[in-house]
Amino acid sequence: AVSSAVDLLWRVRLIKTPFEAEMKKIAFDIVNKAFDQAIANAYPGITEFELCQMMQAQIYLNGAESAPPIAMLFSDGDFFYGRHPSERRLREGHYIWTDFRATYGGYPADRNRIARCGDPTTWEIDTYERVRSLTIEVANSFKPGLRCRDIFSKFQRLWMEADLGQIYGQVSRIGHGGGLDVTEPPSISATDETVIEPGMIFHVEPKLEKNGAVFQFEEVVFITDGGVEFLSELSPERVPVVK
Repeated sequence: AVSSAVDLLWRVRLIKTPFEAEMKKIAFDIVNKAFDQAIANAYPGITEFELCQMMQAQIYLNGAESAPPIAMLFSDGDFFYGRHPSERRLREGHYIWTDFRATYGGYPADRNRIARCGDPTTWEIDTYERVRSLTIEVANSFKPGLRCRDIFSKFQRLWMEADLGQIYGQVSRIGHGGGLDVTEPPSISATDETVIEPGMIFHVEPKLEKNGAVFQFEEVVFITDGGVEFLSELSPERVPVVK
């Protein structure tokens, strides 16, 4: 009889080697620099498609082996994350939301980045800082022996204490595993019983939409015996601004 080896294969793939973590780290460095370089050259009036092409080109120039299509949108309220870049032009008050897929050594750099057109208001600055700090705190809380649902429970407590409002509700998790695929098991959710082990990679990315703005910081950690190693530089302390 032939039986499925899926469970066995995923059991092996859950644990990454330091070499795999290093490949991910290089991929993240490529896309982070590409985002910063493109945002520095963006301007009011540029289209989603134009900025997307600028980032794609920069990703290749920075050393990626592939640069699959980027999720890219400008919006001040009608956030639809699955649509393709369009001829929508950037204007004051728009948030720029991106999600990368570029690869290095076969390993994709799945990371969200955001920016704003024009200076943010006081409440936006405050919300940005609080969601960012909370995301980093959750990412730092991973330890071998905990379960994924334990991390989710901590997130729920922190979110409630921060009084940030209703989290983006189209997904039931705030993060996932990563490796050769863009997203991999396990999930950081209320029901995932997976025990966290050294060698796992996790993406932490809770999302908040509020009053026409979007706040999301995808922080990525490699689990070590004593805690975590961040594979990507942290999201910037202040929202990048296009003027």
